[in-house]
Amino acid sequence: MATFINQNSHPQPMLAGIPLIRNTVQPSVPFVNTIPLRVSQPSNNRQADTLQPRATHAPDRRHVTVKDRRYAEHNNQAKPPKKQKLAKTAEEEGVTVLKIISFNCKNAKSNIYALHDLMENNDILLLQEHWLFHAQLHYLQEIGKCTNYAAKGSDEYDPIQPTFLPRGHGGVAVIWKNEIDSQVRPLDDGKERIQCVEISGKDQKLLVVSVYLPSTGGRNSTDEFLDTIDQLNEIITKYQGTHEIIIGGDLNEDLGNDERQNKRKKYLQQLIEDYSLGYENTGKTFIKTNGQECSELDYFLYKSRHMEMAEKEVLKDVISNHSDHYPIKCEVKIGIPKRGTNQNSKLQQLQPTIKWDKVDQDLYLGNYQQAGGHDGRKPSRDSR
Repeated sequence: MATFINQNSHPQPMLAGIPLIRNTVQPSVPFVNTIPLRVSQPSNNRQADTLQPRATHAPDRRHVTVKDRRYAEHNNQAKPPKKQKLAKTAEEEGVTVLKIISFNCKNAKSNIYALHDLMENNDILLLQEHWLFHAQLHYLQEIGKCTNYAAKGSDEYDPIQPTFLPRGHGGVAVIWKNEIDSQVRPLDDGKERIQCVEISGKDQKLLVVSVYLPSTGGRNSTDEFLDTIDQLNEIITKYQGTHEIIIGGDLNEDLGNDERQNKRKKYLQQLIEDYSLGYENTGKTFIKTNGQECSELDYFLYKSRHMEMAEKEVLKDVISNHSDHYPIKCEVKIGIPKRGTNQNSKLQQLQPTIKWDKVDQDLYLGNYQQAGGHDGRKPSRDSR
């Protein structure tokens, strides 16, 4: 047990093996029974006589936690009212709202679960950098059980033999659900960095383009970038008089960063200006290897005459995403009949098929004779 002594009294001899603890509190300073407020930069020179009682919250004030602040920030963000308006007007007109995703997936094989999740609740998926060569494009069928696709590999115009395939790179694709398959037609416009499809609505046609513009640092990246922009120029010129146009993809230039200017970006901005293309800057879409969001490279460029379109969304909550890009999403109202109408009409056109291996042939022959067949012969197996 330790012995406490006052510093003004004479020190007592120390007991063997037990140290003495000296009381260092000044006798002129009274003890304070309250806890001081926490400060951001504590000072060693604070005096005990300046301590104040702990501040208390008013009875009607609720303590705000970090979770509360994040919830408030999320709900106070301006929601695009056009999204609700599209759904309401589409319901009134009996047409559907197409949900379109654009995603630089950085290898479709390794990111297959993210692609499954995206296709589950959306209608069209524009892919960039699926890393599949021409001989491997059939892997895109595994993304969904009820989907179809149009795609190009980086070797589209000079196919590599399947036995000598190197590490994958590049590639673009458009994937859509079978529910709208009768309205979708793949197009041959553009080279290996552009994939186009046409969607036919009730009163209008929609051109959907998936594009992957070259990144910086390559040997001929600038020349290839300008050439791909020229291809988009030709496509827009060809279809702008008859189609609504949506171009989605990885443009590899941040259109919201005015400080960074180069030849590539000016050429892209000239295309946007020449055709009065619309786009939105709604958040960063590219992430560095250290996890920091650094730039917005993924966009929807659109040219509309009568098309109604909601603002771009950046999807940061796809847990299965392994790419260094976030998917982006937009919604478009187009005159395609609501889901279920086409399906019912298709079911009515289907003809029933007889499973001959499960048929009672005697009963079948009796019913056949009652219906007007009197030849008395059983159907032969060869005739089936």
